[in-house]
Amino acid sequence: MQRRVVITGLGVLACNGIGKEDFWNACVAGRSGIKRITRFDASALPTQIAGEITNFDPEALGLTPIECHLTDRNTQLALATANLALQDAGLLDTLSDEERDEIGVYMGSAMASSEEAEWLWAKMTNRGKHAPRNTTGEFIPLTLLMRQSRRVEQIAC
Repeated sequence: MQRRVVITGLGVLACNGIGKEDFWNACVAGRSGIKRITRFDASALPTQIAGEITNFDPEALGLTPIECHLTDRNTQLALATANLALQDAGLLDTLSDEERDEIGVYMGSAMASSEEAEWLWAKMTNRGKHAPRNTTGEFIPLTLLMRQSRRVEQIAC
């Protein structure tokens, strides 16, 4: 017997808005969020614009200092988005153990963590086989103590 899936909350962290309301208002107003790259020096690159998420404060979006220390920015963005979705659903900090057994995670991402990929490449080059520090798709349910299935869609243009 197939079980029904219900989407109860939505979390958005995008270059044109943090939170579903800011994101939607920016979309309706025609604000794309694409601007000059600020997270690194792109002056030598042929492309100098991108959709960066600015003003991101992981602790203000529910991450603990330990979670911030143990994870890269990509995972922090995913965890903060999951917190926004749970808050939108009215479930943040209210889930029982039984409810956690029934909740799964479905996540979409435009790109995997380049910081994590660089770290892993350096470890593999210097020391041979090595497992990644964390996998964003696995870290969300582990952090939120959710024990149902999870799926991550990686897409890019």
